Amino acid sequence: MAFGTIDLRDTSLILQFGGANQGQTVLQFGEQEAYAEVEQVLAIHNAIMAELVQELCQTTTEYQGVYGGVPQMRMIRGGEFSVPLVQKVATGTTMGFPLEKSEIAMQWTRRAFEQMTLEKFRLQMQSALLADVKDFRKTLMNAVFSPVNELDFEDYLVDYRNIPVYAFLNGDGRPVPVALDGSSFPGTHTHYTFATSVTEQAVRDLLTNVIEHGTTGDVKLFIPRSFESAIWNMQASGAFHPFLQANIVPGANASYATGGTLDLGNQYNRSIGYFDGAEVVVRSWVPPKYMVCVDSGAPNDKPLAYRTLPDGVNAELGLRFEAETYPLRAQTMDRYYGIAPWQRHKVATLYVDAAATAYVAPTIYPGT
Repeated sequence: MAFGTIDLRDTSLILQFGGANQGQTVLQFGEQEAYAEVEQVLAIHNAIMAELVQELCQTTTEYQGVYGGVPQMRMIRGGEFSVPLVQKVATGTTMGFPLEKSEIAMQWTRRAFEQMTLEKFRLQMQSALLADVKDFRKTLMNAVFSPVNELDFEDYLVDYRNIPVYAFLNGDGRPVPVALDGSSFPGTHTHYTFATSVTEQAVRDLLTNVIEHGTTGDVKLFIPRSFESAIWNMQASGAFHPFLQANIVPGANASYATGGTLDLGNQYNRSIGYFDGAEVVVRSWVPPKYMVCVDSGAPNDKPLAYRTLPDGVNAELGLRFEAETYPLRAQTMDRYYGIAPWQRHKVATLYVDAAATAYVAPTIYPGT
């Protein structure tokens, strides 16, 4: 399945233990057999989660990197015996990548498995997977929508050093890379903007905020379901070209985008067409009143950094157990990871509210 979501439809289809066995206890079914089911589900779950990482994030084990925000040097006219003056440039911005541990207690005893039906066990596992999805979504949303720099994050899982975690371009005065055409940007340049309604100009300005820096990957507009009708209404002017439903035959004068069809089975996570050449994608993690433009970048030039421990140790959700013979009698399920802005110019966010006078970050509740 294409990553749509972080939804659990694929995994829930697997963790059924044969359907007719739902009334059996875990011991009757067999602990090893149940564990094999869980391992299969976790593999699918982690593969789905990894698709979002690959789309937006560059995986790294480093705790920081340098974002190339150097001002332009300039050529100097010279003659036969001239020697140009040396030009010094700024070194850019040190970008920190946080690492945190997300865990949930998962402990069962033999007595519990003597009485716990497979259905109850399945529901517990599904609840744990959903908790992981919510935590991942919260971490992603904080990285994308928060305009606040955290310059003294304590790297408490490694060596307790303080690292600077920056938001995307937020007018903080740090140097901004010049565009591919040589255009420069002031330190007050920000990618956190606002509008009072979803208009073609507002969407186009959001796109411009990203593409004026020069792009290295596909440009996408991520929108919430609540904005879909407003985007569809832009078809009349020719700004938006939607994908066609597979069961619809277009008229002779109709204008639709090619290369895809409209998914009718997942309205909260689907591509719906193109606006000014940018793919418009409905995503469940985008909150109401917000729209995000992203340059997905090249494989080593992504907008976000996804930090893991060396060799990706425990980067995926998994059961951490002590007894090899009885792996289901686990202590916890956990993963070690962090998500933070990396290429600060590759994401721009638009806040839309009729009374808006400035950008306002969404309230992201714990567990969202």
